[in-house]
Amino acid sequence: MTRRTAVFRPNELSPHPHPQARHSQRRTLLCALLAAPLALAACSTPPPPPPPATPKQDALRGLGFTPADDGWHLDLGGRVVFAHDDATLSPDALATIARVAQVLLGVGIDRITVEGHTDNQGGPDYNRRLSERRAEVVAQALVTQGFAMANIVRRGRGSARPIADNNNDAGRLQNRRAVLIVSSV
Repeated sequence: MTRRTAVFRPNELSPHPHPQARHSQRRTLLCALLAAPLALAACSTPPPPPPPATPKQDALRGLGFTPADDGWHLDLGGRVVFAHDDATLSPDALATIARVAQVLLGVGIDRITVEGHTDNQGGPDYNRRLSERRAEVVAQALVTQGFAMANIVRRGRGSARPIADNNNDAGRLQNRRAVLIVSSV
């Protein structure tokens, strides 16, 4: 009859490892668990930074334009507003348009879209025509500042896109406005 003797081998896993082997296994497992996230973090790359703004984009932002799906929009509500049933520009509105035009032309932006808007007083056809007249008068003011009329798209939106409540005078005044759109920068 041969007698078997248990031999301790520290690198061998057994159901009842030696206490020193058990400590070594725990240390190895702990190191692996701590090293895994570090290794994964080292492999991942941070997202690229946004591209730097161009001088044109800086100029647009400085004027108050905001990016939109179809370009950059400057809602002139509050700065270029029209009296009820009117399509004439006040001296303050003309000064605002002149300042915007000078900055845009100064950075090489010479194509623009002008949208005219109305409140909801009046019928849809009348408001569309009135908003077209408002877009036209703003376009004319841009031409006096150096824009070519051929580079200005004019649209009348009527009362379809209000920015304020049409149920009170203050809201209706804000809706009687113009919007400038720069499509490509």
